[in-house]
Amino acid sequence: MQWKTAKTAVGLDIGRYSVKAIRLERKGKSYAIKSSCAFIQQAEGLLEDDEAELYKFTGSWLKDKQLADLPICLGLPQELTNSQYSSFPPNLTVDNLRYMVKKLTSQFSGLSDEAFLDNFCLMSPVKDQPSQVLIGVCRQSLVEDAYSKATAQGLNIQDQTMNGLALANAFLFLQPLQAASTSLLHLLLDLGTETSTLVFLRQNRVLGIASLMFGASTFQKIMATGQNEESSPSVAQYNPDWNNPDTYIHLAVRRLQEEISGAIQHWLESQETQELDSTSRTLWISGRAATIPGLASHLVSAEWNDVQLLGPQIDGNLSPEYTVALGLAYHGTGKAPLQISLIPPLLQWQQEKVARFPFLAGALALLAVVTLAFAVWFHCHLNTEQEQVDDKLSELKKCNSLVPDLDGALETMGYYQKLLIPIVEFGNRSRTFLHACDVLYQTRSAAENTADDWWCYYLSDEFSYLDSEAVKKQREKEQPDKPKPKPQPQAFGLFGNLLEESQEEDPADAYIPVFEVKPLTMLYTAGFLPSQSNRGRYEDIKRIYEDLNKAGLFTGVDWFSEMTESTAPASLTRWSKYLNDTKGKFGEFYHFVFKLPLSSRPITLPEEKPVARKRGAKAAGKTTGGNP
Repeated sequence: MQWKTAKTAVGLDIGRYSVKAIRLERKGKSYAIKSSCAFIQQAEGLLEDDEAELYKFTGSWLKDKQLADLPICLGLPQELTNSQYSSFPPNLTVDNLRYMVKKLTSQFSGLSDEAFLDNFCLMSPVKDQPSQVLIGVCRQSLVEDAYSKATAQGLNIQDQTMNGLALANAFLFLQPLQAASTSLLHLLLDLGTETSTLVFLRQNRVLGIASLMFGASTFQKIMATGQNEESSPSVAQYNPDWNNPDTYIHLAVRRLQEEISGAIQHWLESQETQELDSTSRTLWISGRAATIPGLASHLVSAEWNDVQLLGPQIDGNLSPEYTVALGLAYHGTGKAPLQISLIPPLLQWQQEKVARFPFLAGALALLAVVTLAFAVWFHCHLNTEQEQVDDKLSELKKCNSLVPDLDGALETMGYYQKLLIPIVEFGNRSRTFLHACDVLYQTRSAAENTADDWWCYYLSDEFSYLDSEAVKKQREKEQPDKPKPKPQPQAFGLFGNLLEESQEEDPADAYIPVFEVKPLTMLYTAGFLPSQSNRGRYEDIKRIYEDLNKAGLFTGVDWFSEMTESTAPASLTRWSKYLNDTKGKFGEFYHFVFKLPLSSRPITLPEEKPVARKRGAKAAGKTTGGNP
């Protein structure tokens, strides 16, 4: 069959006289005849024109032979089909060939209202020559009718083809060396009951198929005429007298030779080259009539050199009547070189699906392999990820166990940092003050270089002034005539006396509230500058203002244009009082007062939160608690 290779196949040749069947089975790389059987319709009591009864009997007969369930290739009579040998451009793809064949065979549809089925077979290619294609065409109704009648009887019909193509495949199966010859043109003649089939074959290529209006019935009529009998004996049993020139068998042979010669001439006229005119020809005959004794030797003609019988060996005997059945079986295996399947579209679609099933199975197998490989990879990937996650989790657990210690350490660090706030703030004030003095000196030096001398007489900050005021007030409250009592020595001497005294002091006096420490953010400076005749006071003050802003220590320097004792900051009270006492009589000098905001701060006060005191830090917490 065309779509797949079968291990076994049955060729069924239903003729008008007899029905033949041959089963081929694969053995290794080749096929061999497994069994064969045949029956004569008249011997079984079947009427010649009753096809329904013929198919019914054939079905039961094949079931008895246990061949009905095997893949069967059914032969179509050559006279009911049409074949065409055409040439196409070389190196065409199968799809392009199929399209061009469809276009070529569409002319049959234009000549009839019926639908036609077509198929083609690409002949073995020859280098630098056009592609030779054998096309088979048959009415769709005939194909479907033969298929439905056979399948209705339970036959497993898987393929159908022309009897002429089956004859060519049988020759390729039986005579492969002769078929490959390039010097011989083989004429394959199958003598049927009413008609005969002639196939032109050379170098494994079918060059044409013709039907002859001559068959075995012609010999029967001649036999009946010669014996003056209404019913003639079987052709196989006929033994003509070839030595008698008056017998009618010579007339039948001459008529057959004329039919063959006419078909050859008609075929040669359709060929494009004249090369085949002088090619040696061999006539191979098959069919029931080919068994007539002496027929092959008397068919020799000037147009063909030799006549031989063509048929398989059945039970040790050459059996030409099984030739077409053998070709059908060979075609049904799918291994025949010439494949033209004329089957209903539904069966063709089913066979295409079956033929493509290995690709589907391969795709599914590939999908399964890919899925399995992906599953294995994903499993390994998950294991790797799980190991990494486990490692990270273990690290996180270790880190989590360290978090309380880290939090405690951070709290302790913050706690001790808070302890440093008063030290840093108070200790940094002197450095800031000295730095400010240096900046003022450098600014004044720059002014001296420009012959614009000015003098700074006053530099203060709010905290130092307030502290000194508190000390002064405290001293004023003390009575200088009352001496401070001296401590009396105790039993433990000086150190014991000091310890006892320290224990008698109020602990609150030693506390420094951390959140009440105010950072130093502002300085104040005042002084004089000489008046210039060529410019005003404000230009000189602006110059000093710009120089101080550029110094980097201060940001947003501001000038007090007017200042009284009531509006002056506490640290500038004495300077304001001095200005009021002098009533602004400074001669050729102007006074100035600047507010100097510091550009940076040494500390940042933390948010006031309750601090958890730890063991070992109790005394320190007591010393610098936020609000003792």
